[in-house]
Amino acid sequence: MNSKFVKKLAACIVASCLMATVAVPTVANAAGANYSVALTSIVDTTTNYRENPIGIDTDSLRFGWRMESNLIGQQQAAYEINLYKASDSSKAIWTTGKVDDGVSTGILYNGEPLDAATGYNWVVTVWDEQGKTYVSDPAYFETGVTNEQDWNAAEFIQLPVSSAAPIFRTEQTVDGTVDSARLYITAIGVYEAYINGEQVGKINKDGTTTYHHMNPGYGNGTTTIGYETYDVTSYLNDDAPFALSILAGTGWNDGKGDGAMGSTSGQPAVKAMMVINYTDKDGNQQQKKVATNTEDWKGTLDGPITVNGVFYGEDYDARKEAALGDYKNVGYDDSNWLSSGSKEQTDSHILTNTFDPVTAQYLRLSVSETGPATSNDKENRLQIMELEALDTAGNNVVKGKLATVSSNQEVGDQWNVANMTDGDDGTKTDYGYTSAILGTEGLEAFHSDPPLTVDFAFDQPTELASLKLYCRTGIASVTNGVCPNYAKVYSIQVSDDGQNWRDVVTDYDAGRVENSFLQTTGITTTEYPGQIIASRGDSGQIVDAFEHQPVSVTLYTGEAAESQYEGGEIAVDNYYAYQPSEDELYQNGFVQVPEGQPIFENGITLKKGQTMIVNIGQNMTAIPEISFQSVPGATVSMKFAEMLNDGSSVGNGAFQANGPKGSLYTKSLRGARSEAHYTFATDEIKTYQTKMSFFGYQYVQITATEDVTIYSMRSRALSSISEQTGHITTNNEDVNRLFLNALYGQLSNYFTIPTDCPQRDERKGWTGDAQVFAQTGIYNFDAASFMIGYQDMLSELTMKQGYPGAVTSQWEWFNHWASGWSDIQVIYPWILYQQTGDRSVLETNWEEMNHYMDWLKNNERASYQAPAIQRNGFGDWLAFQGTGYEVIADYYYGYVTQLMEQMAGILGDAEKQSYYSERFENLKQTFLNTHVSFNEEPQLEATIFEQPTTDNPGTSNIITNTFDETTAKYVRFTVSRTGPSTSDDNEYHLQMMELNVSKDGGENYALGKSVEASNTFDWGTSWGNAYLTDGNTETGYSSVNNGGNTLTGNPITVTVDLGQEQTFNQIGITCRNYDKSMETGVCVNYPKDYTIEVSSNGTDWTTIGRFATDNKPADKLVIKSGTGSPVMQNKGGKYEDNSQTALLWM
Repeated sequence: MNSKFVKKLAACIVASCLMATVAVPTVANAAGANYSVALTSIVDTTTNYRENPIGIDTDSLRFGWRMESNLIGQQQAAYEINLYKASDSSKAIWTTGKVDDGVSTGILYNGEPLDAATGYNWVVTVWDEQGKTYVSDPAYFETGVTNEQDWNAAEFIQLPVSSAAPIFRTEQTVDGTVDSARLYITAIGVYEAYINGEQVGKINKDGTTTYHHMNPGYGNGTTTIGYETYDVTSYLNDDAPFALSILAGTGWNDGKGDGAMGSTSGQPAVKAMMVINYTDKDGNQQQKKVATNTEDWKGTLDGPITVNGVFYGEDYDARKEAALGDYKNVGYDDSNWLSSGSKEQTDSHILTNTFDPVTAQYLRLSVSETGPATSNDKENRLQIMELEALDTAGNNVVKGKLATVSSNQEVGDQWNVANMTDGDDGTKTDYGYTSAILGTEGLEAFHSDPPLTVDFAFDQPTELASLKLYCRTGIASVTNGVCPNYAKVYSIQVSDDGQNWRDVVTDYDAGRVENSFLQTTGITTTEYPGQIIASRGDSGQIVDAFEHQPVSVTLYTGEAAESQYEGGEIAVDNYYAYQPSEDELYQNGFVQVPEGQPIFENGITLKKGQTMIVNIGQNMTAIPEISFQSVPGATVSMKFAEMLNDGSSVGNGAFQANGPKGSLYTKSLRGARSEAHYTFATDEIKTYQTKMSFFGYQYVQITATEDVTIYSMRSRALSSISEQTGHITTNNEDVNRLFLNALYGQLSNYFTIPTDCPQRDERKGWTGDAQVFAQTGIYNFDAASFMIGYQDMLSELTMKQGYPGAVTSQWEWFNHWASGWSDIQVIYPWILYQQTGDRSVLETNWEEMNHYMDWLKNNERASYQAPAIQRNGFGDWLAFQGTGYEVIADYYYGYVTQLMEQMAGILGDAEKQSYYSERFENLKQTFLNTHVSFNEEPQLEATIFEQPTTDNPGTSNIITNTFDETTAKYVRFTVSRTGPSTSDDNEYHLQMMELNVSKDGGENYALGKSVEASNTFDWGTSWGNAYLTDGNTETGYSSVNNGGNTLTGNPITVTVDLGQEQTFNQIGITCRNYDKSMETGVCVNYPKDYTIEVSSNGTDWTTIGRFATDNKPADKLVIKSGTGSPVMQNKGGKYEDNSQTALLWM
């Protein structure tokens, strides 16, 4: 048959079908019946992209809807919105009038200011192209209290700084029938609220409740935080008292004016107001307001959460919960809780032992157990601020005497043995004696075997009648209200010869030593320096639709004696799963679980000494909910990670494991503890869910101090988005899994703001990640509300500092301008407009976008070139080979300028459109002149840049800078950025072990020469200026700890005097590689970004060059003449490996 005829016939058939469909539309109902009737309706009405929201700000009020129809080609031609007060629907208070436009998203309210805490209804009438009208059902929203006087008068209340999570409560009464009730609440930190024992949550249309987690979330530093509005009408009873309680945690803001992602000790503060509308017994409408203040509220630090933090996790002691009682309900006795006002300081920190007088020539304090660790660094030690030994007359016979101690660490004037007997009566509360570190796990008590001893020798037999120990009071411990590191269990001994000892006090237990110095106040108030606004977008919440149950459980005891794997393997005792594993490791002890039955349904017992690995089956941001049973005092520890060790060799290398195959791989956690600990109070089955932290994981490692039986466990997903809108299903399971992982990746990182890497000590709001993923993100999920809320944060930062930083937090070191990252200020609104058609996103951010473009122009490194690098220039972050910073920066500069031109056209701003059009042409020409060459035959010059690495075979810890020959007497380094800190103490210094100045690698002209530096950390025989040129790579130069891996604004200079003029072309720097850094396999505190200068007289300096181990020189696009085809060429140095040393040339 003729192919043309077939095509014509097919076209006729299709056309006929279309005509028939338009003429006689057919609709199928739920039962499958067909109706030949045209149906068009207005659905999905939203206010600020949310359905019937309450507690919203109205400065950028947006309306939206969707036309739903079975008519092909049906579309909107015009609309009219009418707004009414919910209390009076007879007359519209605002109308758009009929607007001839097909737009149905982002319709901005432009009427008079709306009343606070007031409900409003609105309806939209839509005309189609035939002039028919369709009217929506009424949509509802309720305004917040941002500018309401009583809300602003509500105070942020707080308790003293502590690692424990504070609890606040008040009891009030409603004298009538409750008509409606709202709770407005926020925190400097995070919170959970309870009314009459029930956790407060968002009540959905279907009657279910969505619970927020870690509200108010990441926040915007000191610029803005959001408050949440809850409908709590159903939580109250008529004519009855009610209890409102709030649990607070450190979260992202420790209340001390700094970020707190790594903190476990803080001072969270809460602000709340409850508004109750009720009808009294006489039928009158009344209103009651309950706000946080220092008069009506009580607080305590004796709650069950003893430590919490974003990176740390959570420690939960159910014994404290039992001792505290049911504080969430009415009738609780909180008379012993803290209220406002001061508490008197007492001598509770002084331990006094009086005994029958004895005469001896030697005295010994023998300490077998110390009190709780310090809260800031979790260090267990023995610390004594003053020790007095008194005779019967009250004379201190050890004053001025130097003790002999079994363990000691001296640090300057603060810690040394002499301080213990200097006779200051303990008035210097943070100066005394300290032992060396006994542990860093933050234990509430540390048992020392053998005991720690403090000995005194007298010149002659001396009378002794009592001993006083002054405990440390200047810092908090991990146990709220208790002194840190005091002598908890000890004996006092005497001797006549220093050999044979007899007890005068045996195993004295000091118990709980109260620290009244840190509990001098009860509830106090604080202020938030920025603006408190209604929550925008969607808060972080528990998303039940994406939760996961375990797919397998492994029990093992230690490491197998023999293994085929280089790194060894676990010794599996049992493997519970639905199907046998293909991995030989899990063949032993396989227990098949019936399909459909939860893994833990019949209970699985974890023995003391065993380890359990629970596989959730999906990496996700989540919190665990676990039901289990053990004996009182038993502690269960859960550690969370994204993967297991694979049997690779164990070591510090980037590709090495940190344990045998099958054990938890924790290297990606880096500095994050990422654990939850639960201590049992009874032997009953208990259910625990983490409250004040969250984790990124697929695997959970569980250990216990006693046998524990687990009956259920689930992984509760956390996100700020929940409605999936993009779906992909193929016949390839691997592709389906890839898409599913992308969904969970988005869910996991769209938590309060767009973040990254919840599985390690990251979880930061990287703006580059957010803008690159934005278009995909809004396809996958209904994320418009969330993303517009984030854009508001970006615009706030732009107006405050000129740009949004690489990380959205003013507390972050990475809050600097970065090309491609900070450009989100322009790119994000553009993507939102493209994906939603919401022109209001451009309108409401237009001023801020122009402000950002002005900042770029005012900070150009040269005319029509992007600003110079600030701290970090990330370049093409995910390229297979590094790309020069400048070329990427200039590219993005042109890109955002072109976007601004297009958006100006959309907004009808002709002046700005012309302005950005001209600027783009100039930027383009400058880019071509700077980065593009037209050559006949392009030549590729490969560049490989490496960070100096630790002592793994085939790599090196030496950075070598090679340049054209120069003659000079002085060499000066100006270092603006350093590499990763040490992993044990997280201290950032600039550290260089040895310096080599030579010609072609020959004689080292710097050997033995003098060094000067702008600051120096001198430490014994290890660190000092002279050690940089002493020829010993075990000693070197170190700056003081600068507290963060940036030296911006205060760079460090190191100058070497070569003694006489020398001719050289190479400078080598040996980096510190004998300690682990925070970045696996990378040297510690090495110079990462620096300038080298030379001088003949020490006054006039010539710059050799600026060098950076991860920032490259500007690239060139080399275009072959006549083809117009650009080929990227990296211009730079080379990498050489001679098996012994790998030199980094720049």
